[in-house]
Amino acid sequence: MPRRPRNCPAGTCFHVINRGVARLTLFEKESDYEAFDRVLALAYSRVPLPIYSYIVMPNHWHFVVQPQTDTQLTEFFRWLLSEWPIPQPRTWVAMVNRSQNEVEENAIRKCLKKGQPYGSDLFVSQSSVRLQLEHTLRSRGRPDKQ
Repeated sequence: MPRRPRNCPAGTCFHVINRGVARLTLFEKESDYEAFDRVLALAYSRVPLPIYSYIVMPNHWHFVVQPQTDTQLTEFFRWLLSEWPIPQPRTWVAMVNRSQNEVEENAIRKCLKKGQPYGSDLFVSQSSVRLQLEHTLRSRGRPDKQ
């Protein structure tokens, strides 16, 4: 079922925010910020939404805007986010639908069977520390008596 249209009355000020998934970094170097500014300028040339201020930080951004029509806010940010950060490669569908090799299949089966995260031990431990999820890696239930 499609999402209901957003109600964005013309003349109302809006604070719009977009964060990276799991607080991951969106912008790593100066050229990333410059690329975002270029895409922002293109979005503004297509949908001239009044922007009072905006700030771009490594893992998210904020805008304060005031649309002049009821659909302008949605049109602007739909266009901005559809072009950013990178276009999908032509072979994207084939890439995500390709069959796994035997090593990957066994790793996924192990994760599903034991209810553990997918990935190498080093990747899992580093990710859990970075995301402050170390407690999720402990064994379930009470510890065994020694």
